[in-house]
Amino acid sequence: MELVPNLGRLQGYLQSFAKICNCDEVVLFEKATFLEITHATFKAIPDIHRFEKISNIIKQFKLSCK
Repeated sequence: MELVPNLGRLQGYLQSFAKICNCDEVVLFEKATFLEITHATFKAIPDIHRFEKISNIIKQFKLSCK
């Protein structure tokens, strides 16, 4: 049993999306918890905690909009 069915397919779509948009990185988060599901990276980014930081920023933004 997989937590995320078709994860490989999602990663492929995300990579295609990132290439079309000419992005260095695209991250897919889960809607309710903002946990990272997968990402596509085309440039070395040294910050290993960036997904947690982005998640916290989004959570704070969501709370400020309520």
